[in-house]
Amino acid sequence: MTSCKDDNKTLENTTSSAASTPTAVSTNASGTAPALQLLDTLWVDAATFRPLPNAGLVFSFAIPHPDTLTLYGWVCKGNAGNCTGQFDTDPDLKLTEGRRSLYAGYGPIVFWENVILNKSDVSAIKAKIVTYPNHPYVLFAPENKNGHIKYNIILSGKDPKKVTETSTLPPPPDEDTGIDANPSPPKNSSN
Repeated sequence: MTSCKDDNKTLENTTSSAASTPTAVSTNASGTAPALQLLDTLWVDAATFRPLPNAGLVFSFAIPHPDTLTLYGWVCKGNAGNCTGQFDTDPDLKLTEGRRSLYAGYGPIVFWENVILNKSDVSAIKAKIVTYPNHPYVLFAPENKNGHIKYNIILSGKDPKKVTETSTLPPPPDEDTGIDANPSPPKNSSN
């Protein structure tokens, strides 16, 4: 659900596999840590999110293009959508990169973990979409919390494809859902 861009260079790892275990960032060829890369706010149309089943979502980081880091999500199956069954091969949700955030996504000691939304969180987001029909976009705004990446879920009325890097996001009248997608396993707010 996030994207990193560096206008001066491209990512060296261009594989499309998603990160599934925590790893720390290594040093570059000169032995120094790479420059911090800023994460993009990710988004999906509310019309795409709303029909998802009332089940948990598990997101993995994906690199669909050399300069894009985003999240792909899979709906939990089994035991009433609580992730006890097998996942489909293809993701159920692919987030698109939007405006760059102020949060560093990778640099010294950043852990790459799956990010999850619990079943109750998905239901609550869907209810907010119904409550705020003039907010047709679901934003995933990144935050680096002590090296763990989480995403604050915000409903927006502003088209994220048209937001420039110099504008502020979220602009009024965005609606913060009060829900965040946490690294898996979830981190306490004090972490």
